[in-house]
Amino acid sequence: MEPKADCSVLKRFELTPDRYVLTVGAQARHKNLASLELLGEGLAARGHVLVTVGDMSPTVYASTEFTEGIKYIGRLDDGGLRALIENARCFVFPSRYEGFGLPPLEAMALGCPVAASDIAPLREACGQASIYFNPDNPQDIADQVLALWGNESQRQRVGKAGRELTRQLTWDHSAQKWLEFLSLESNAGRVLGSHDHRT
Repeated sequence: MEPKADCSVLKRFELTPDRYVLTVGAQARHKNLASLELLGEGLAARGHVLVTVGDMSPTVYASTEFTEGIKYIGRLDDGGLRALIENARCFVFPSRYEGFGLPPLEAMALGCPVAASDIAPLREACGQASIYFNPDNPQDIADQVLALWGNESQRQRVGKAGRELTRQLTWDHSAQKWLEFLSLESNAGRVLGSHDHRT
């Protein structure tokens, strides 16, 4: 069962709906959160804030400098995270490496427009339902996310595309694709076997 949004998290961290950009990731180097400093400054200049959710344990990860325009709130339960995603202006995911990239898809499923790193796993997972930036270029990250942040028609388009994409990501849909693939393989095998018999 999906968790119910716990909107008390907004009051707890003094956040106003639609006036923050959200990112999710631990303070690990490959998550690339340090590249969001320029974005944080750009949002601060517009009276908004970048909210970062994730593990900040100093015993596991390197210390992080707190930059203007960025609010680090550590870990949240599923209900709190859902509330933040549903009320964010958009979602940014600057990771340099991912095996799959679940957080952007979770944001998409809740209708939150996504901007993500232009890396192969995220291109494969998010397709045309995200805007992309160079994760090694903080200025490009800031430019692309602020462009999405400030363009309401683009936000609506990207958010809608994300919902449509994630509707297809179900176990039933995956099983059906596998059955279709196996059927094609079986038919190809029969054709080859028939050809071998004739020769």
